[in-house]
Amino acid sequence: MPGLEVEEVRKADFSLECLNVGFSILLEKNALCMTSRTFITLAKTIIKIINDCIQSSCGRVKETAADVLALMGKLQNFSGILDDSSKAELWLEVSSCNPIVFLYSIEILPLNLDMNELSLELAWMWSCITKDINFYEDKIATCGISYISLLNILIPLLCHSSKSEWLDSAHFIKIYFKHTENKREATSYENMSWVFPRNNSSTYLVFTSLLDCLHFILLDKPTEIAYIISCFSNTVMSILKEETLHSHSLMNIFLDVCHLVSITEFEKQNLFSNLLLDLKKSIFLNCKKNEKSNYENLLDTAVKRLPDSFEKTPLLQKMSG
Repeated sequence: MPGLEVEEVRKADFSLECLNVGFSILLEKNALCMTSRTFITLAKTIIKIINDCIQSSCGRVKETAADVLALMGKLQNFSGILDDSSKAELWLEVSSCNPIVFLYSIEILPLNLDMNELSLELAWMWSCITKDINFYEDKIATCGISYISLLNILIPLLCHSSKSEWLDSAHFIKIYFKHTENKREATSYENMSWVFPRNNSSTYLVFTSLLDCLHFILLDKPTEIAYIISCFSNTVMSILKEETLHSHSLMNIFLDVCHLVSITEFEKQNLFSNLLLDLKKSIFLNCKKNEKSNYENLLDTAVKRLPDSFEKTPLLQKMSG
């Protein structure tokens, strides 16, 4: 099925937001109704948009489209608006799309899902959509896949994942390391020693795994890179709020991000500015609380020691002041 251009997908965002708000209000008041034909036409359009979002890595628009489809599913469950012929028509539309679209379409199509037949990629996405930790542990966490295999699953999925799906993936990565004996393997861009030794705390492993994914995503130069970095930043700050880390662990996380910035294309570097500022603030607050003011000087020194053209990276120069 031919896909929409990225700009066309983006233009659909406002209309989807309006539908999302409107449907939510009408459903709450039990006032949403539409004919079977209108339902089918709209559902096919939404399904196509989700498919195009997956193909063009537009996670933000995909999230809104999936929310609209879920609201339509509530209407279908309440009113039984689709007959068997209508369901067959929608199934034909779904079957021509990326298999991931099927997972979102279950909201409106009461189809049987054979969990044992799902690939690891689909199983991971299904776990994020349903937030089913038990299924994730049974299907993925305990199957003994290597760290490289984990990255091969995550990288294409995170390209089109929403902010909530990024955060769910972070939680599932933590469970992965809890169950597996496979340790995180160093990636090619890690070529410097930090001020403090790295550690294998669960939070740090989750962070570095997401950073590995982001590094390889950036190499592919996706069109929605600003949203992807925003998802990464939101996830990092969210997982840091869930667990108290030592000052040196926070510093290493900060330096890891600085290192990635230093090897990122110049025009993309400022997309990390909010994350770096938030991390630096967290470090200073942590140091003040634990009376480790000398860490602040060490942090500035460490940033200046980055091997990848510090002088050519204005953002990092700001971070060292």
